[in-house]
Amino acid sequence: MKSIKYYLLIILIGFCFSCKNGTTIHVINESGKTLENISIETGFSSELLEKINEGESQSFFIDFNELKTKTDGIMMLKTDETYSNQIYSFGYYSKGIPPNKDITVILKKDTVEIK
Repeated sequence: MKSIKYYLLIILIGFCFSCKNGTTIHVINESGKTLENISIETGFSSELLEKINEGESQSFFIDFNELKTKTDGIMMLKTDETYSNQIYSFGYYSKGIPPNKDITVILKKDTVEIK
């Protein structure tokens, strides 16, 4: 009986260390053209997609474990003149906890869709 409890404890500890505190962001280009310099910023990190071709999808993970303080904030999508030269806000996080496990950003011809 003690050995079963021991193995369950080991499994539980392993599970806790395998948990990731972050968000995977998928960016899909359905705009009809190649886009350049698309960035996702969180206030504590930034990810730059230098080039994303039409029909292409790129993904990356934003690690919230890097966050030293438990702050609130939003994620921002910044585009240059190859798309719309605007800033789109999405994905509010509170006390350093990410909003969702996955966020999909679809860049369409005339709009940005966030799921």
